[in-house]
Amino acid sequence: MTDIKAKSDFKSGKNCTQIVLDECCSDIISKKMSKELSSCFAGGMCAGKICGAVTGAYMVLGLKNRPELKNEFDREFLKEFKSLECKEILGFDLSKDDELKQIQKQDLFMKICHKTVKFAVDFLKKNGV
Repeated sequence: MTDIKAKSDFKSGKNCTQIVLDECCSDIISKKMSKELSSCFAGGMCAGKICGAVTGAYMVLGLKNRPELKNEFDREFLKEFKSLECKEILGFDLSKDDELKQIQKQDLFMKICHKTVKFAVDFLKKNGV
């Protein structure tokens, strides 16, 4: 996945979880289904918890019957981003209005989140998922 594609998907209104699902599971679920499945998982389940790109990767690993890759994914993701939690990756908690405004003001979804999505998709594709 290219940076341009990841950014374009965010600009079109897709969330991080949905982008990962669309990129890796279009052969088994529709775009409508991925949008519905992912609606409560982006932004760390809308609470700054586990990153939506991570959640999307876990969904893909389950849907493609490859759960044995989860721990390897976690290790590699942690090497790159130092945390699995959205609020730690972004440096702000999007479940708090004042911090969400900072995320938006600094355009962190475009500056940081596209990288988590690209990482997740690239890991999955590299591992034949």
